[in-house]
Amino acid sequence: MTTKYFEYYISHGGCRKWSCLEVRAFLEAIALLLQYVPDVADFDSPDGDIIDCVHITKQPAFDHPLLKNHTIQMWPSYHPQGLHLDSKVASHPFPQTWQQNGKCPENTIPIRRTQEEDVLRASSVSCYGKKRPKYIDNNAQSATTGHQGNNTSYYGTQATFNLWQPKVEPAEDFSLSQLWITRFVQTNNKIAIGGSISQLSPISTYVGPQYDITILVWKDPKQGNWWLQVGNDVLGYWPSSIFTHLAASATTMSEHQRHRWAEGFGKASYIRNIQVVDSSYTLQSPSGLDLFASRPNCYNVLNGSAGIKFGTYIYYGGPGRNTNCQ
Repeated sequence: MTTKYFEYYISHGGCRKWSCLEVRAFLEAIALLLQYVPDVADFDSPDGDIIDCVHITKQPAFDHPLLKNHTIQMWPSYHPQGLHLDSKVASHPFPQTWQQNGKCPENTIPIRRTQEEDVLRASSVSCYGKKRPKYIDNNAQSATTGHQGNNTSYYGTQATFNLWQPKVEPAEDFSLSQLWITRFVQTNNKIAIGGSISQLSPISTYVGPQYDITILVWKDPKQGNWWLQVGNDVLGYWPSSIFTHLAASATTMSEHQRHRWAEGFGKASYIRNIQVVDSSYTLQSPSGLDLFASRPNCYNVLNGSAGIKFGTYIYYGGPGRNTNCQ
């Protein structure tokens, strides 16, 4: 471990649960694993990431025992009815920073290499790569959310997410919107899971132009795999063989800045056109949307419905730390 990272994470409490020898052993285990996953090409990204172009048949998902003899499905056999992409940025390529320095060949996928600073962000080995929402079913702490769970069967969900670049005060803080992916079979050679969005991509400004992008997750009725699409890019799928309760359908769908949620369009962040895929594989507006904010004096959420362009939506956010929120 470099002295720089050792001193930084000791002073900030990052190694209190990590043994620093444990960090090194963890990284060495990853490096050993990658010896058996030869890359076709690799290159540095301007943001410090390292991208490995790995053959599609050698991706880490196939280390799972249930996927040893898996046949890759290169394209979904079916898209939900009623699908329309009207996002201001969805018609353009989904730009990521690493793409400025290269691209991965056909039949390969780009993988963001795990580095020391990535591992040290987790509090322990058991927590690395896991960030499960705790608020569903057990009312545990979270930020803000809206979810539907009325024992109806769902076969997917779609929503359009507002794109911002919020300012943070301490240099070591950051703002993150994410979807954790495990045992995911990637089929797209243009998007690196976990890679940063390029600064060349348009972002929303306060009381200015608003930009957003649509994310769709749905079950292929023929193969049973759950597909992920971002904008116009189909990224890949979660194989049906790794699921238990999701093998057939889902019964709960969830959608997860500093300006107050009540300020509305152009000032607060939004998720619009929230839809679910019903049993006829048609996108429909959800009914009975429940809202929850664990710390409403810090952050809150507001929902509504506003025609075709916005559909069912939520505004969320808040001032963060203030006299009523410590």
